[in-house]
Amino acid sequence: TTNTQMDIGAVTLTAASTFDTGDAGAGILNIGAVTSGGNALTLDSGEAAGATINLTSMVAGAGGLTIRDAGGLVTIGDVGSASAGNITITDSGAGVTFSANVDSTTLAINGTTAGQTVTFADGQDVDITTAFTTANVGYNVTINSATFDAAGDTSFLNTGTVTLGNGGDVLTFAGGMNTTGAASNPSTVNVGGTVNTTGTQMD
Repeated sequence: TTNTQMDIGAVTLTAASTFDTGDAGAGILNIGAVTSGGNALTLDSGEAAGATINLTSMVAGAGGLTIRDAGGLVTIGDVGSASAGNITITDSGAGVTFSANVDSTTLAINGTTAGQTVTFADGQDVDITTAFTTANVGYNVTINSATFDAAGDTSFLNTGTVTLGNGGDVLTFAGGMNTTGAASNPSTVNVGGTVNTTGTQMD
């Protein structure tokens, strides 16, 4: 659409697909349950404040999910529970909330506005089978999910805050994890649960 709201109910993808509402605060993007058929999905509501994105679910995530641009908060439901793929946050102006379970091969937070937060919601389960990556940007990462399992060596490069658990959560970074000693690191680290590595270094 051209700077206007788009509301799509349950939808089946027959090829790699993009939903784009232009670049205005009115360009809110609401997508229902996506049956991907293994195809990639890209969502873009532009840079203008207020242009939120809501995705109910995409349980077959093998084709990959990209948040290309969003001026408002992005809320994402169940992703990848039937088949996992790459999840990429290219740019978000007001943060991203994963409100349900997340299963992915890689999960990359390449860009989010400084001071905004990428949140893995309370009580959910997150499983990243290859790599969880962040970038040298001042956004926050909050992991409140009941479990969080990330393969590979995870280096928190974002320069905002990092929150690891909010009471009773179990986070496992199988290949190692660091919040210090890199070229950029978080300003503050909060821990409220159990943080594990699997025979690998933790800094």
